[in-house]
Amino acid sequence: MRRVLASVVPLLAAVLAIAPSAGAMTTTPRVVGGHNATSTDAPWQALVLPNGYLCGGAILDSTHVVTAAHCIYDEDHYTPIAPNTVTVRAGSTNRNVGPDRAVSAIAIDPDYSPETQTNDAAILTLSTALALNGTTLTAIGLTDVGWRPVDGVTSLRLSGWGLTTARSPYAPVPDNPTIPTTLQVAPDVHATSACSTTPEYQPFDDAALLCAGEAGLDACQGDSGGPLAVDDGGAWKLAGIVTGGAGCAWAGYPGYYARVASPSLHGFLVNRGAGYSLSAPAFTSAPAVTGTAKPGQTVTCDPGTYTNAYTYAVQWRVDGAPVDDGDTLALSSSDVGHAISCLVVATGLRGSVQAASPSVLVLPLTGGTPPPTQPPVIVPAPPLPPPVVEKHDITAPTAKVVKVRCARTVCLLDVKVVDPAPSDGVKGLSGSVTTSYRTICKVKKRRKACTRSVVQRLTAKLSETNTYKITTPRMHVGKHVFALYGLDVAGHRQAKATKVTKTTR
Repeated sequence: MRRVLASVVPLLAAVLAIAPSAGAMTTTPRVVGGHNATSTDAPWQALVLPNGYLCGGAILDSTHVVTAAHCIYDEDHYTPIAPNTVTVRAGSTNRNVGPDRAVSAIAIDPDYSPETQTNDAAILTLSTALALNGTTLTAIGLTDVGWRPVDGVTSLRLSGWGLTTARSPYAPVPDNPTIPTTLQVAPDVHATSACSTTPEYQPFDDAALLCAGEAGLDACQGDSGGPLAVDDGGAWKLAGIVTGGAGCAWAGYPGYYARVASPSLHGFLVNRGAGYSLSAPAFTSAPAVTGTAKPGQTVTCDPGTYTNAYTYAVQWRVDGAPVDDGDTLALSSSDVGHAISCLVVATGLRGSVQAASPSVLVLPLTGGTPPPTQPPVIVPAPPLPPPVVEKHDITAPTAKVVKVRCARTVCLLDVKVVDPAPSDGVKGLSGSVTTSYRTICKVKKRRKACTRSVVQRLTAKLSETNTYKITTPRMHVGKHVFALYGLDVAGHRQAKATKVTKTTR
């Protein structure tokens, strides 16, 4: 996402005039590959400031602006941000010059998927109408349903105030980026089919996303929600909405845009979001375990059907206890006589809902019903020895995360282990990271997007007294939950992990 990818670019008052960071590449300030815009180059352009961040937008009429859903959707709380936290500025190529408009309402396309980044669009209703004049402040039309640019031929116009330096997909956004003051425009961007074969973009929905750009010519952070326009017979029309991409203007990694000509998105924009609402996810049929429940066989979780959800995850359970994640489960002889089931969690824009399948008994290879499990023999425990009174260190240490820095596939952590007095000293730090990531699964012999999880152990290296550095192994792009435990010389281990969550894209 061009607001979220790698890291978010804030536009707080304190950073409106940031100088380049030390060691930054020297480039002409512009949309990567563009130039300073005149007042008539993109008069439909709007600046959208959602809760302190920088995004773009396109004027649809005097009271409606379209931007990216990811600019104004709060994934942590399953809701759009409050309208009174968004400001829209239009009518000038200088991002510091108004007029400013407050936002009275926000509508998100209900088909928006944060996982696949499709239908990434939101309509902002302005509290006060813009004074459109047809020259320096004007609305933009929409490309017709089904319209497609010709790859490498049709000229598309990209504009925005985003970052201006080409950057590798694996490089983080600079800490102190240069943000152009003057609107930048790239008047000759071309569509391409390269996104469909870029591994990091899979699964890529060509019907809902428009792929455009090349090395040295692309949108970047801060351009999210902005317009990709086309001159259609003398009338400028909106072809795409800046959505995302890996890095900026890097060879082999073009940008991708919400395709305005897709039927569902087009309808949402034509109606200015009226009648479109976000509903809570719900199951319409329960999950089920399919396949032969015997040793040596693999069973599959049919996730059932659900509405208002864009993704789901599967957890396998044996006798009610979680054992594995994923759409399939391989059975062994140790499973005979036990009941297996799968729990499916479906997530939508209004939260998550879960449903469990009926349990299935694992049968022996010879068939029939396994003999009932004998109750365990309970042996009384021997009496406990008298407690040993600790004379020195009696308290477990605590790991405190000082700093976390993440690129796409690697995170760096600085962690301090604090051991309360009296202390015999800190011994070390242990931990793991659980990564949930999007991939392709086979369900009923059909490929579809799904979520998987993987756990990796972490190695901590002492950097200074009681402070450790962790460099993660290479991880999948996704959500990372770190669990850290402090250890001391007296043999105490932190009972409850210190947890921190980071997401990379």
